[in-house]
Amino acid sequence: MLLLPYAVFAAAEHELTRQERALAAATACITGAVTTLPIDVIKTRIQTLPPRTSVGRVAASILSQDGPRGFFRGLAPALLMTPGSILQYTLYDELRKSLPPLPAATLAGIVDITVRTPFEKLKTVAQAGVFPQGHLWSGYGATLLRDVPYVCIYWSAYDLLKRIPHDNTAVHGFVAGFCAGAIAASACTPFDVVKTRIQTAPPGLAPFGVFANLIRTQGITYLFAGLPARLVRIPVYTGVVLATFETAKFYFAK
Repeated sequence: MLLLPYAVFAAAEHELTRQERALAAATACITGAVTTLPIDVIKTRIQTLPPRTSVGRVAASILSQDGPRGFFRGLAPALLMTPGSILQYTLYDELRKSLPPLPAATLAGIVDITVRTPFEKLKTVAQAGVFPQGHLWSGYGATLLRDVPYVCIYWSAYDLLKRIPHDNTAVHGFVAGFCAGAIAASACTPFDVVKTRIQTAPPGLAPFGVFANLIRTQGITYLFAGLPARLVRIPVYTGVVLATFETAKFYFAK
């Protein structure tokens, strides 16, 4: 999911107007999505293939079949997911005034997921190289099961890691965000695999049915297919978003 580190925005609350902050966030999201899309394509392909398929083999297959452009499959729907991410931040920003972080993040996450699930579906089938089947909200339940726990685990881990004494605020924030994202991604990868399988299959599949079937037919380790690619994408995406947002913030401040 496209989760923007809130600490970045909080630092800019008194420097930017709401419109400038939204534009900076949109720029950061788009840049991060474009930069990390090739990793996302590889991850999705791995999750639709038999167990023990290597990253190198998948990358070579994409390159031989589609050329370099194959690594950017699903770019248009990925970009169309950006408003959902901005909506999540904007809603979270308002809800946190009256709610603790976890309930605020959960509610904001549900709204974001509801808005972007159709584009997530289109992105996933494009990356997997299959034709869309079923309605655009197929996989909505699995996406909720993946992203709501992700948000809760991410913010809990991030807040805990931020309390560790430090000397460099910027570096500490980046490391805390990276570690929190890695923890959350690892914990939620099984339902990322389930979501991919549902969105690339004929309609009628239920998340827990797919979950049980994958364990029975592929083994429990298959529920973590694509995890290395997800763990690569998180630091790259976070770093790009942070750098882009700070650049945009500097531009607006001037």
